[in-house]
Amino acid sequence: METVPHLVMSNARERSASVAFRFRADGEWATTTWGEYGDAVRRIGKALIASGIEPGDRVGILSYNTPEWVIFDVAAMAIGAVPVGIYFSSAEAEVADLLERSGARIVLAATAAHVAKVRAAESAGVETIIGVDAAPEGSVSWSEFAQRGAGVDDDAFDVRLSSLGPGDPATMIFTAGGHGDAVGVVLTHDNLFFTSWSSVELFDITADDSALSYLPLSHI
Repeated sequence: METVPHLVMSNARERSASVAFRFRADGEWATTTWGEYGDAVRRIGKALIASGIEPGDRVGILSYNTPEWVIFDVAAMAIGAVPVGIYFSSAEAEVADLLERSGARIVLAATAAHVAKVRAAESAGVETIIGVDAAPEGSVSWSEFAQRGAGVDDDAFDVRLSSLGPGDPATMIFTAGGHGDAVGVVLTHDNLFFTSWSSVELFDITADDSALSYLPLSHI
């Protein structure tokens, strides 16, 4: 079965020393290899399992574009959970509404201000808030959260990954419906794989190419 997390983990094995992505850190370009990317996805996936996240559960992401966004997103998909991206500029009331409607149990929040918005939402379903840039009271840091998976066997992650089917839900996005409130749309693994692979064939993308990502990752 080919899914985004399957492809990421395959590249982690077969192209471990090759560059997966670059990002700006303290004004400089930092590099993450496919091996490092795969290790991080596995680590966070195991932390999600340790936190009681089951296939079909929703987890939220309220953050600007960061490496943690991508790692958390793919890790959630890899264990059968459904990541829900929320625009980092969303107002407090909108964050509360989307968390309630999605039923997210864990939320990745970029800044102290984002953590505050999630806490203010008082959504009964949110059990853990993970802070990326800061972890104020009521949240845990990215590194602390990753440590949760230390006691989970790799086999538990692999079983979840191997159990993914093409028709299983992969992600949920909230998009403007033209009027009224944002509309939640669930996309399957097959939706994501077909669209991404079609783009590779259409533009004849090879391992020597690079792509610049600048649009919000919460958008499809």
